[in-house]
Amino acid sequence: MPTSINPPQRGIPFQTAFLADIRHGIYSPGEKLPSERGLGVTYGFSRPTVHKNLEELAAQGIVEYRNRTAYVSANVMQLLEAESPVGRVVLLMNHDNYLNLIYASINKILMERLGTLFHIRLLVTQGEDPGILASIHPEDVVVVLGLFLARGLFKAISAKCRNIFAVNFKSRFGNWLLPDNYQAGRKMAEMLYGRGHRKIAVVLRSNDDAEFEERFRGAYDFLAEQDCDALRMLTSDRRDYKEVVQMHFDEFVCRHEATALLCLRHSMALQLYDLAREHGMVIPRDFSLVSFDDNYGSELLDPPLTSCRYPVVVIAEKLLTAIPKAFEMERGTKFLQETIAPLLVERDSVATLQG
Repeated sequence: MPTSINPPQRGIPFQTAFLADIRHGIYSPGEKLPSERGLGVTYGFSRPTVHKNLEELAAQGIVEYRNRTAYVSANVMQLLEAESPVGRVVLLMNHDNYLNLIYASINKILMERLGTLFHIRLLVTQGEDPGILASIHPEDVVVVLGLFLARGLFKAISAKCRNIFAVNFKSRFGNWLLPDNYQAGRKMAEMLYGRGHRKIAVVLRSNDDAEFEERFRGAYDFLAEQDCDALRMLTSDRRDYKEVVQMHFDEFVCRHEATALLCLRHSMALQLYDLAREHGMVIPRDFSLVSFDDNYGSELLDPPLTSCRYPVVVIAEKLLTAIPKAFEMERGTKFLQETIAPLLVERDSVATLQG
């Protein structure tokens, strides 16, 4: 039995996956097809669903029946070439997000698994670039990876394209997917509290973006429910992240004001590893540390870093299901607006306190 380039359980409609396999030579013109049950196993659909789709393909001339056996039509390639082009998916990000490991992972999954079905185009730009609108076609499905577009430009793109998906931010002009940052903060604080920590400092710059404030609010609310305060330092808007980390380290670690630091940026956690070494301290003996995101290499740090993992695979899977649907639905349909709980990965950077 031929092996599909689109294995089952990927959220791709049967006809989309089947036609992609014909285009890529998995099935040849005139070839006898496997049984409906066999096709169901290959593509992950029930036999009645396969039967219904084959009948529709037969009506289009893509499939033909001979003595109740299905074959690929001899002229299938001419029929496919005469169709309107396969839809185009535009992945849109800025320069910083292009280098971000999380967005790069989502980008890679989409390219690998949608590239056999649709034309994939990657646009890397800056948020203030109005010329990007001219690069969007009315039939494009656009995926915007990260909040970097000016609000008016995002609105204009959403109005021009077939459909749009925002990753890592909400927008009332389209579909969106993002981690549940509030629940991430709660999980991190709950884990530290469960390990006996009562003096927990949150490392955050005062003017950080809304997603980081959401993480702080989740941690703060959980600790408040336990009659504990989340320690936080107000910093000048002009402070860079390195200065902010140094200030928190001096205030909460060197003065023993906190037993644990909750970092809302991965780069800040890495700097705290450096500061601990410089001061002859050992994590978690001298202070515990938990971070967001669980980037590559977190498990290789010494000690391995406990961190909240961005739900890359879940978000990518939901997009893999939603994007093909966007080509079948009415233009601009809003059908995916969801927050997804991150996973807390516990490692050796957090000590359990006694009493």
